Amino acid sequence: MNTSSAGLKRVRKAYEQIADQLRDSILRAELRAGERLPRETDLAETFGVSRATVREALRVLSSENLIRTSKGATGGSFVMRPTIDYVSEFMTTQINLLTAAEEVSIAETVELRELIEVEATRLGALRRTDEQLARLTETVPDPAAGLSHAEISDLNRTFHMTVLELAHNRLMVISAQPVYAVLEARSERSLLNAREHDDILREHSTILACIRAQDGPGAAEAMREHLVHLRPLSERTWRKTLPRA
Repeated sequence: MNTSSAGLKRVRKAYEQIADQLRDSILRAELRAGERLPRETDLAETFGVSRATVREALRVLSSENLIRTSKGATGGSFVMRPTIDYVSEFMTTQINLLTAAEEVSIAETVELRELIEVEATRLGALRRTDEQLARLTETVPDPAAGLSHAEISDLNRTFHMTVLELAHNRLMVISAQPVYAVLEARSERSLLNAREHDDILREHSTILACIRAQDGPGAAEAMREHLVHLRPLSERTWRKTLPRA
């Protein structure tokens, strides 16, 4: 019998079901941050399984950073709440692995960045605070400032991260940070020449002006044009840093 055509589902293992229940209790705040879980023997009795099964479920939760385990008389498994930084780091690791295995292309990575950042820029122009605007302005130096390419590259990176923060949408930050990190890790900015750095700086100035004027559509279009301009630069620097066969 074809199980897929019969609509049957895989029976989940006991440790997976236990991990699901504990995870759900953590996310619903029925188990609060810092709270100590019952001992393995008590959990095994509650769920009607062996300690080994409970231990495997706890390993799953630990790998998701939902619990931490310590040894000793005051040790045990303690509840942790998910954080933006942890989720972002986890996604960065996974996307890095996919790109290294060439399961994800530079085109897909850049396309995702464009989808997120253009909309974030539109929202940011409408939602930005004066303090955020001041921080963004600091990332766009005067062309005559005489900064090195490395300093300009650092400011460029900060510019894009700050624009993202203007939208006041944490899910956008979680989604975009790993993409930025992968592009940064797989790119060699020293390959950009002085003219390309000047072009990027000029485009940042245009985006900044639109955000200052709280022109959402204008800011989004300026960012879209900027990222279209960056696309071939990203592809060129990405290819240079790919491992050789």
